[in-house]
Amino acid sequence: MICYQTWPLELSASEFTVGRWGICRLERSQDGGAFLTGSERERAESFRCRLRRAEWLGARAGLRRMLQEAGIAPRPSECNITKDRRGKPLVDIGGAGGAKRVDGSLAHKDGLAGFAAVWDPTVKIGIDLEAVSTKPWRCRRAFATRGDYLLDSESSDSYYCVLWCCKEAASKALGKGLLIDFRELVISESASGRFTVGGNGRDLMAGRYLLFDGMVAAVVMMSHAAGCGRRDRSVRTGRGGNRGEEKFNGA
Repeated sequence: MICYQTWPLELSASEFTVGRWGICRLERSQDGGAFLTGSERERAESFRCRLRRAEWLGARAGLRRMLQEAGIAPRPSECNITKDRRGKPLVDIGGAGGAKRVDGSLAHKDGLAGFAAVWDPTVKIGIDLEAVSTKPWRCRRAFATRGDYLLDSESSDSYYCVLWCCKEAASKALGKGLLIDFRELVISESASGRFTVGGNGRDLMAGRYLLFDGMVAAVVMMSHAAGCGRRDRSVRTGRGGNRGEEKFNGA
């Protein structure tokens, strides 16, 4: 496996790590095979498109490698990945019906695979990957609102791509996928790719995004713990900071 990198997830700067997220790219379709089950290898062989196969394999191999490195899954074979009826990944440690379930999320785009997991049972996670293009700008009225705020200029090529990516990650954390009106989700960036998601009176969710090599990756966490969320009253928590604090360097 090449170009594999992960980052920790905290609910706030002062709290302990509740999960991790990462990005990887497979050089060959067989890379990452040690992190897959036999049935997954068979499923991968059914993909006619090599790029799609590499994305599918990369997301699952990357997630298992990350959980093993974090000490959550002793062995890749003890991490069983299934999906619920809406397509959200269910990750059981110890095999099907195992003793521990962690909330997971997967994404892929243009050969890249994204993966995220949280092992705090009060937290839900969502991740998305998008290529920078003009498509989100053309469709902006379908998902952007006047309440959305990013540090970058609205006229930049990446503005609406970042906005869409952040909202899709939030919808995955909510378990809604594309079944939610993205205009109900209000994005407010504070600094260095950190943002909150509010709107429609919901508790704020915390998020991060990265811009790298013409791609956007975003991850959003939603906490159900009492007192961890605050209602959407003033979501603009501050301005300033250096955008792109983290870089995907293929470490």
